Amino acid sequence: MLKAAPGARVVTPFYEPSACYPEFLEVPMQTSLLNRIRPIRERHRLTLPVLPIVMRQMRVDADVVICGTSGWAQGIRTEGRKIIYFYALTRWLYEREAYLKGSGVGRRVAASLLAPALERWDRRTMATGDRFVTEGTVMQRRLAEIYGVDAEIIPLPNTLDPGAPRRSVAGLSEGFFFCASRLMPYKNVDVLVEAFDALPGQNLVVAGDGPLLTDLRRSAPSNVRFLGRCDDDELRWLYAQCRAVITAAIEPFGLTPVEGAAFGKPTVALRDGGFVDTVIEGTTGVLFDEPEPAAVRAAVRCFEDLPLDEARILEHSCQYDEARFVERIRTLISQETALA
Repeated sequence: MLKAAPGARVVTPFYEPSACYPEFLEVPMQTSLLNRIRPIRERHRLTLPVLPIVMRQMRVDADVVICGTSGWAQGIRTEGRKIIYFYALTRWLYEREAYLKGSGVGRRVAASLLAPALERWDRRTMATGDRFVTEGTVMQRRLAEIYGVDAEIIPLPNTLDPGAPRRSVAGLSEGFFFCASRLMPYKNVDVLVEAFDALPGQNLVVAGDGPLLTDLRRSAPSNVRFLGRCDDDELRWLYAQCRAVITAAIEPFGLTPVEGAAFGKPTVALRDGGFVDTVIEGTTGVLFDEPEPAAVRAAVRCFEDLPLDEARILEHSCQYDEARFVERIRTLISQETALA
């Protein structure tokens, strides 16, 4: 988006440079007052009850504002045209069971108590949008159901350039199934671990960090390896060396199949959310119906017998080209600027 609008600033309640993409170091950042308090900045999820107030105190004076949101950004105040780009639904309101999977009773009770007021705020601030955009058909349908809006689709791009340098990961050789994921409950990485425990002839490699890393490592069988956080050059090597991408996550947009396809790699994925757009069953991969170990194992075995054409997978990846995304966002900004 910044490539589509050079010189634009980013407005966000929290920004921690050490935990973010280095490219943002050169971008003007406007943050909330809470961002000055390091313990809060590092544990921002604890501020959920007051974030509506925080967001309404932030203001942007611009002709066009793009609110990239999964729950908060649409609350920003502006006199300009407001484009709301939905990365995801507000999970703790509309996908609460998946979002709170594995959480304690206290967190579940707190979420239930806060939900009515937060939902009213969410719907009120969504109504301030002038134009609505999302990344795929499943999100488009859910937005129509929840908010009654007709969102246009601009798929997210693959930004992991296959031609850029790669750095090998020690102790690995080609032929593994690869999962790149934040280690959160709704990502269902535990389902993959349990599935591969009964697939001794297959290896699973997981790249990503998150609150479940320690527990998942502890429970992992010998054919499952957790790498933690990986840099882009390592991710490129992992995608290039893997046999297939695999995921059981519940996602609004299936990004890892898009990244894998750019390297000519197929995907084994849950038939849910964004994966129904980014995986073409029988052509670029295999889909399974439930986030259950037995379903994952059956899909892996089905994958063994599936003739897949690398050229067709690469062709599929072209629709997620970054330059195409940038041009479409640039056009969107131009159209809205004319109306400002």
